[in-house]
Amino acid sequence: MKYADILKQHRKRSYMVAAVLGVALCILAALAVDPENPSELALFVGRLHPLVVHLPIGFLILAAILEMLSRRPGLERVAATMPFVLGLGGVSAIFSVLAGYLLGASGGYGGPTVEWHERLGICVAIVSVLTFALWFVRQARPEPAVQRAYTGLLSLTVGLLLVVGHLGGTLTHGEGYLTEYAPAPLRYAMALLPGENREEQAFSRPGDAVVYRDLIHPILATHCISCHGPDKQKGDLRLDSPEAIQEGGDSGPVLVAGKASNSEIIKRIWLPADHDDVMPPKGRRPVTVAEAELLRWWIDAGASFDQTLADVDVPASVRPTIERITGPLNDGMPAILAVEVPPADPAQIEKARSVGLTVSPLSEGVAFLQAHATNVASTFGDEHVQALLPLADQITWLDLSGTQISDSALAVLARFPNLSELDLSRTNISDAGLRHLSDKKHLEYLNLYGTTVTDAGLAHLAGLQELRSLYLWQTRVTPDGLKRLQEQLPRLKASLGLDPADFDSTMQAYAAPAQQPVTQAP
Repeated sequence: MKYADILKQHRKRSYMVAAVLGVALCILAALAVDPENPSELALFVGRLHPLVVHLPIGFLILAAILEMLSRRPGLERVAATMPFVLGLGGVSAIFSVLAGYLLGASGGYGGPTVEWHERLGICVAIVSVLTFALWFVRQARPEPAVQRAYTGLLSLTVGLLLVVGHLGGTLTHGEGYLTEYAPAPLRYAMALLPGENREEQAFSRPGDAVVYRDLIHPILATHCISCHGPDKQKGDLRLDSPEAIQEGGDSGPVLVAGKASNSEIIKRIWLPADHDDVMPPKGRRPVTVAEAELLRWWIDAGASFDQTLADVDVPASVRPTIERITGPLNDGMPAILAVEVPPADPAQIEKARSVGLTVSPLSEGVAFLQAHATNVASTFGDEHVQALLPLADQITWLDLSGTQISDSALAVLARFPNLSELDLSRTNISDAGLRHLSDKKHLEYLNLYGTTVTDAGLAHLAGLQELRSLYLWQTRVTPDGLKRLQEQLPRLKASLGLDPADFDSTMQAYAAPAQQPVTQAP
């Protein structure tokens, strides 16, 4: 069949499609606007973009399906519908690009995701029109090269359409909307596309997860940033960075640290679904109750952008939500297990045991060791600590309570980089010895009960950011000295043997004369 006969056969359809294309181009020319001063008609047409954008998706995917069907025996006649469907796909793609351009000119949109959405949308329109034209060429010249070119253009059209749809979903519903429940291979492939910035988090130690970065920002990215991010800023508000959140928007601050009930973001999330000010607005993916509770907890806890889960108390109300993201928190697991050390030399372990020390693995399958001198406490002195030096990297729990060590032993322990628990109770150490512990970045537990340590010695502990437990009963530390240390280490729980708040009243009670006579039992 000659090319002229093909054109004649599809003349009516071709004329109709050409007419619609002409109308679309005329509208495009008539509505060419200055982005700084769009007309009301331009704004109206722009608002049609979310509606018409689905038309090219349907027509062009249908064209691909019809093309595959037409190549099956007995279904060849399906090909007669191709120019009509492809033509409508091209027309609707052009009009969708026009409406999208006008919507962007209305303001509130911008950023890399919008730019890529626009560019690739234009590419879809151009390639779909070329595919429409090539269909006729293929009918007139059915050579293999033309067939391959047509198939390649149709495949490219569908591929571009999927990417543009992905970017549109990101703009409308936030990052991760299309990929959150996708099969892993597709999710990883889509993560490489513009606008998809969510990464799979692997938490070998859940306590290291940063609360804002790993728990809060993903919620904002899913529900809020499409309207309050780099691409669009409703109410002149951005929620895509700590700086923007702190800056707020036209309505003022979006949150009040420590007071979730007074924070605008919480108020709007909990509004009825049909309220005009509800966030996210009607038609968008709503914040779940679990996510809302997580936001409330974060704000009540101070809305820090730097704290990790290890820095904060995790109440039972949000723990299941957090553990679905990070895995089990395992509060009782020693944090030191996240550090890697080589296995200890068995000969050195036996040598340490030869001086009466008990040395054993901290846990099955790990290289860290625990050691104590309980059995030789009365004879264990500074010189015996030297026997532990070859195991300095591996020893993390060390109990020297009740031994005869002094500050000289602590000078040796300064060479133990991974100490996490250290019991020095009832020993002869003093303030001078504590300075050797000032760089123990893993030290979480320290027992100084029954020593001569004073407030001056506590000053050496101020840099121990991981210190959680400190026992000071029967020392010379005062409540004021302990308070100063706790101001520098807010997560520290320390004990003087009684509540520091009751220290003065307790001392007065001991000093006061008995109010009642003591009666002796018969």
